[in-house]
Amino acid sequence: MVKIVADISGNHNGSLSEALTLIRAAALAGCDMVKFQLYLPDDMPDVDDGYNRGMYERLHVRPFWLPSMFYEAELSGVPLFASVFAPWAVRELQKYDCPFIKLASPDSTKLPFQTEVDIVNALSPGQRIISSGWREWLHCKYRLYCPPGHPHKITYEDIATYENHGYSGFSDHSTGCSNAIWAIERGAEMIEKHIKMNDECIDADFSGTPDVFRAIVRYARSQ
Repeated sequence: MVKIVADISGNHNGSLSEALTLIRAAALAGCDMVKFQLYLPDDMPDVDDGYNRGMYERLHVRPFWLPSMFYEAELSGVPLFASVFAPWAVRELQKYDCPFIKLASPDSTKLPFQTEVDIVNALSPGQRIISSGWREWLHCKYRLYCPPGHPHKITYEDIATYENHGYSGFSDHSTGCSNAIWAIERGAEMIEKHIKMNDECIDADFSGTPDVFRAIVRYARSQ
């Protein structure tokens, strides 16, 4: 059965309270898992482009939030995991019951190849990996297609890429249900989508509300 993953991304607006609200909302919407992004500003390769440093400093998950976030996830009955951008984040997540480690898309976050290798070398034996993008050198439990553009509409090129390159899931960067339904109908094993409570957040233009997630979950369970 397809797994529906809610990504809280930077939509917590730099607030632990809002991060916990998003975890609860995802669980109540029926999501199978919740994901966040664990980094320090200097981990990001584009940190000094334009206004990015200020954005990353304001919107990164602080490591001291993690006990509260994992506790809230446990109370809500939904597994919690993270995208990582440096080896320290892997080691930090190993303190918790984290079902997956996610490697971000190399198209959207151009980490140096050596950083990716260092991240993989920091993993515990048997740790399951989710990858966005096609990494032939790495064995992943789920390999998600992450199309360019935020928000994104499905194109013929996307269809060909998804169906011909062995992807097992889809990263949905849209506000509605149609992209996720498209992927579910093509046998996706995982749908990852950003979640928002309202439009007062950084990724509002390509995030779904809890009601959108409920609709996706209902459709997925009906298949």
